[in-house]
Amino acid sequence: MRIIGNDPDVPRQTQGVASGALANGKPVVVNADGTLSIAGTVAQNLGSGNTFENSGQTLEHASAYDSYNKRIVIIYQDNDNLRLLTAVVGAVSGNSISFGTPVVVKSDEENEYGSVVFDSTNNKIVVVYRDDNASASTFYGAARVGTVDPSDNSISFGTKVIFESATTNYMSSCFDSTNGKVAIFWRNKGIVGTVSGTSISFGSTTTFGSNNNTTDTAAVHDTTNNKIILAYNDTTPSNDPAYCVVATISGTSISFGTPAVFAENGSYPASSFSVVHDSGNNRFVVTAKFQGGLVVSNLIIAVGTVSGTSITFGTRQNWTSGSGSDHSSESGFSPSAVYDPAAGKVVLTYYRSKSSKSYLNIATVDPSDNSVTLDYNFDTYTQFGLSINGNNNSYVHRFGRQTVYDSDNKVVIIPFRDSSDNDYGKALVFTNARATITSENYIGVSRSGAADGGTVLVNTQGAIADNLSGLTAGKSYYVQTDATFSTTPDDPSVFAGTAVSATKLIVKG
Repeated sequence: MRIIGNDPDVPRQTQGVASGALANGKPVVVNADGTLSIAGTVAQNLGSGNTFENSGQTLEHASAYDSYNKRIVIIYQDNDNLRLLTAVVGAVSGNSISFGTPVVVKSDEENEYGSVVFDSTNNKIVVVYRDDNASASTFYGAARVGTVDPSDNSISFGTKVIFESATTNYMSSCFDSTNGKVAIFWRNKGIVGTVSGTSISFGSTTTFGSNNNTTDTAAVHDTTNNKIILAYNDTTPSNDPAYCVVATISGTSISFGTPAVFAENGSYPASSFSVVHDSGNNRFVVTAKFQGGLVVSNLIIAVGTVSGTSITFGTRQNWTSGSGSDHSSESGFSPSAVYDPAAGKVVLTYYRSKSSKSYLNIATVDPSDNSVTLDYNFDTYTQFGLSINGNNNSYVHRFGRQTVYDSDNKVVIIPFRDSSDNDYGKALVFTNARATITSENYIGVSRSGAADGGTVLVNTQGAIADNLSGLTAGKSYYVQTDATFSTTPDDPSVFAGTAVSATKLIVKG
């Protein structure tokens, strides 16, 4: 932006680049990248799938967002290439994604159960997987550091590092951005990894829980409390409990608090965990598949509060229930959750057995009682993707985060497999409805209009915007989320200025 005015100590106008078309006489906000936009709302939008693998069936998707290179990284098993663990890099533009050439993470047969995180301290991708080497039959826990090249949307990997010289299953991982460490969990074990260049080193293994019978895990870093929330099950007790526990990293070690139960007494252990941190409300949200009967599996969701190393939960909710249909034979599978901080919402995706299709829903956390409100009831979920021929593994979140948030474009990326198109791997862009204005980013009223990418002139604090209408002199006006002015504050409450006539407003930026 460029400041324009006779007195440099009292800037009255700002000139900048428009992001999106910008009409004159509209409230203007400054974006994180310095561009200018109308203070209004972004509409909800669900894009169509863009192909990242067109040579065969894809399985076990997981994804991470490289905020340094502004790229999406998706890993998956390439079923038509010996189930080799494969990575692909994508760039988001609007509601579409362009992908580079897929790269095999390692060339041994069936590198299974991949999880992927972005290390924002070292600006590296870390892929965690079970090293299912057919010739050695080791099934060891392994990790590789990946480097993204945004010039051609490619990725290269460093040398394999073994962190567990024994059979590993049910792995999940997350990045602790406060301590700059990668945390990995499998069965009832956890370990801390430190990236250096294109390699990673590990501390000592620490156990959590009382048994080695965990068959699923999921983890997220709580950036508010500087803790990790780990969800897992235990098949040893007769009530098959599912827990969340607080983990704390110190140096290259990890310790665990007291587990809190959020599900138990199902026909089978709860599974397909997904856990996210709602930083706006300082809560975490965990969802899982819960089979309360011999046939039907429900999807449950619970909101938790962290205090030190302890967890308290609100009432567990079943989000595959509703009215208007017979759901006695309906099952939900493969839930995945991601937090969208721009909208302050949790985006939920899952597979529905009766329709053989995948859907999404939006959850809003109420911190007063640790509950969630869903945008859609069971019968009106928003559908994405197409039939997957009854194969539930198409959307499995089990070994890593399937969906991921792109913090630069403020969108959610959803990888899926499209059986209507040869089971190819695809990913789509979902944009949550949100207000573009915050309590801090309003800067004034547009003096001129501009097309997307054009130059716009803005009357800023102290200037008189004289291109308005319908004002009442002496009244205070507030910016509305529909890009208008009103004497009634909106949410958020942003004071626009004071009217001095029907057409003039003294700008308060």
